[in-house]
Amino acid sequence: MTDIDIYYASAGVGKTTQLLNILDMHLKAGVKPERIAFVTFTRKGAEVARLRTSERFGIPLGKLENFRTIHSMCFRALCKTKDGMMGDLQYAEFGRECGYSFGNLHLNYAEGIDWWETKDQRLIAAEQLYRNNKPYCERVLYDKVDWKDLVDYMRLYSQYKKTTGYTDFTDLLEQYIALDLEEDVDIVCLDEMQDSSLLQWQVVFKAFRNVQHMYVAGDDKQAIYQFAGASPDILINLKGTQHVLDVTYRVPEKILDYANGIAGLMKESHKAPCRSIKKGGEVSFIVSMDEVEI
Repeated sequence: MTDIDIYYASAGVGKTTQLLNILDMHLKAGVKPERIAFVTFTRKGAEVARLRTSERFGIPLGKLENFRTIHSMCFRALCKTKDGMMGDLQYAEFGRECGYSFGNLHLNYAEGIDWWETKDQRLIAAEQLYRNNKPYCERVLYDKVDWKDLVDYMRLYSQYKKTTGYTDFTDLLEQYIALDLEEDVDIVCLDEMQDSSLLQWQVVFKAFRNVQHMYVAGDDKQAIYQFAGASPDILINLKGTQHVLDVTYRVPEKILDYANGIAGLMKESHKAPCRSIKKGGEVSFIVSMDEVEI
């Protein structure tokens, strides 16, 4: 039975420090660094955690190979190579062969896929969203893409990958689940989980189903990747021992109060309270970026 602790953490409350304190506890209890995983939504988050852990505990970076994004974890487990991944050139080739015009693509490999302007470009985002979070996709895409066009695109795209042997980032998640893979660790910290898709949650539950302790951290108020399938509702409703980090050391009081007012309008939220020890701050309203001094 895995023990699950959930940390609801607003901006600036010391979430990373709290997770490092948890790692400190387990390291002192004799858990080897190689038996600990720290998995995040973004590469930046994983790298920051890896560097801070190395600096604080004097652990060589080479012993922190389990500090990764969810996609990177799957990439390693499946023994994939960068040359075998779908990229701009492969999408362009697929488009030429199947009659799609994607224009100049700028895929956001690190954190998701943005919506684009043209019909064919929207098909790329719609296909990824459908596979990452089918229920959400069916709710929001009824007026953005033609479903017959999407079905045709998915069939041709799948056939292209099968023929060429290329893999996309969602394939990594699907294949990890299909092969019933698992990470050989005892402790896992899952950070930034408010932005993880339904499919990514399925991967982490599969990957860490036999760990001793699972620590989950996130803030549903900061979920910004729902366009790519993020499912903050899973974080909100996750069963386990709940902790609320409710004091921010970074966000000034006036700004926090204003942000809390907006967050209070959210239909589905954990409603975790937060207060600031930093007085002051200023909330200004602008109508043009020309008014902002950069």
